[in-house]
Amino acid sequence: MIATNRLKQVEIFEGLTEDQIRLLAPHMRERHYRSGEVLFREGQPARSLIVLLEGFVSLRAERDGEITMLASLRGRQILGWSAVVGGGAYRATAICLEDSAGIELDGDDLQQLCEAHPALGVRILRQLGTVIADRLDATRRQLARRLRPGLISHG
Repeated sequence: MIATNRLKQVEIFEGLTEDQIRLLAPHMRERHYRSGEVLFREGQPARSLIVLLEGFVSLRAERDGEITMLASLRGRQILGWSAVVGGGAYRATAICLEDSAGIELDGDDLQQLCEAHPALGVRILRQLGTVIADRLDATRRQLARRLRPGLISHG
C-alpha cells in the first residue's frame, strides 16, 4: 500500500485527514517510468490521474505539426487531471525526461469516492482548482514572454 505520509506532500492531497488519505490509498497503483516513456498522449481517453513522486516529466501539445512545451513537472505534482474533471481526453502529451516514479489513480474511482464522501470531494476539488489555476497562470506567463511587444492589439 502507498505510504500516507508521501501522499500528504502532494499538492492535491495537502490538507486531507488521515482517514481521507486511507480512503484513497487502496485505489492507487505505484508505477515506475523510464526516461523517454510516454505516460499519455494528447487526445487519448483520460483515464488516470498521475501523482508524480520523483522524476521529471514534460507536458507538450502539438498543433499543425508544431510541438509546444506547456510545462515541466518535477516530483510531488499531478498530471492527467482531465481524468478527474471529466474532460474526456488528455489535453497534452506527457513524456518522462528521466526515470520517474508515480502513483496512478483511476479517474472514475476518484469521482466515485468523492461522491460517496463529499468532504473529501470538496477538498480535492479545491486543491485541483488551485493546481489548474496555477498551470493556467504559468502558461499565460510563458505566452506573454513569447509575444513581442507590439503584437498585442489594444483595440
